[in-house]
Amino acid sequence: MALTAEINGKIVTIDDCERTPCEIFSRVMGYYRPVTTDGFKTTEWNPGKVQEHKDRKWYRLNQNNLDTLDKHIKEIETLEKINKVV
Repeated sequence: MALTAEINGKIVTIDDCERTPCEIFSRVMGYYRPVTTDGFKTTEWNPGKVQEHKDRKWYRLNQNNLDTLDKHIKEIETLEKINKVV
């Protein structure tokens, strides 16, 4: 299966034989484990954990998201300092 994407205004198609598998780790049961064992499909997780991973909501962060997150972190840090003083 080929992957097609637009990169710098050009349409680029890459065949599977040209792609490099990327090993992805995720935290399950308190420690990190690879999501796949061969970089593509096989997993060492039990079926319940596989489904849990599929059901997760993924977020794409942009600068606006990061600015908002930074603002909330600063508010939390301020509240933590106030609570330590009280």
